[in-house]
Amino acid sequence: MDTMNVDQAVFASSDRGTTKGYQLVSKSIGVDRAIGTALSHWAPTRLPSENVNHWSINAFPVSDDRFAISRTVVGGPEYSGRGGREVVTLFLLLSNEQFAFYEWDAIAVARTAIAMGMLRLPLQIEGDQLPQAMIPSRPIMNSMDLADGQPDEDVNESMLDDVIAILNDSRRVALIGLNDPILTATRLVARLPIQARQNFSFTTGLPPSVHRPFHAHFFSSEVTLKQHALEAQKVVCFHAQKKFEQYRSQVLVQQGSVGVPHGM
Repeated sequence: MDTMNVDQAVFASSDRGTTKGYQLVSKSIGVDRAIGTALSHWAPTRLPSENVNHWSINAFPVSDDRFAISRTVVGGPEYSGRGGREVVTLFLLLSNEQFAFYEWDAIAVARTAIAMGMLRLPLQIEGDQLPQAMIPSRPIMNSMDLADGQPDEDVNESMLDDVIAILNDSRRVALIGLNDPILTATRLVARLPIQARQNFSFTTGLPPSVHRPFHAHFFSSEVTLKQHALEAQKVVCFHAQKKFEQYRSQVLVQQGSVGVPHGM
C-alpha cells in the first residue's frame, strides 16, 4: 500500500506552559504559526450536545495550498476541575497534491484515517511536537461507494439537488434533524463535482459560530439547536423531518453571504 506523510495537530484544553485553557497543544513540524492560528480559529471549545459519544467530522481550507480534515470528540474531565469534559479536535492537514489523490473528498480522508487508527482518542502526546501521520495515498472506500451502500431516510435526492443549487448560488446551508449527519454529508459530497470540493467546508455537528463560516452544516436530531444563530448568519435551513416545499419560498428570498464560489 502506497502511503504519504501528512501533518497533524491537536486542539484541546491544557494547563501546560504559560497559556491556560483551550489552545493548540501539539503539532507536527509542518504546522507553522499561520496554520496554527487558522486551526485555532476554526476549532470549537464546546459541542451542541452533552452526549459523550457525540463526535463531528469537519473540513475547511486553511491556506491556498493546505486543507484541514478534523474530528472533534469529547475527551476527559477538564483540567480546571469544574466538572465539565474537554472538547478535543484532532487535525490532519493535506497539501493540494495530497488531497487530489482523494479526489478532494474530505469524508473519504476521515474514514480512511479513522480506519487506520488516526483521529482517535486516546492519543499519546509527549510535549508539543507530534510526528507526521502516515495515511494511504488512496482512499480505502470513496464517498460514492459508501453513499450507494446505505439508505438515507432523512434527505431525498431532490432535496440534495436543491441544497447544491443553494451552494451554487454562493449561499450557505444547514440540514437539521438528521438521524445520521455523516451519512447525509457523505451523500452530498459524492454528488458534488470534484472541482467544487476543493474549497468546500462543512461540519457534521459543530455549533454555529461567526468564526467558523462553514458552507454546510449537518445537525443530528438530538442536538438542541438555536436556529436564530444560523439565520443571523444568513444560513438557509433545511429540516429533514418536514416537507421541503415549506422552505422553497424561504430559500428563494433569502439573501446569501460568502459561500461556495459559483460554478459548482
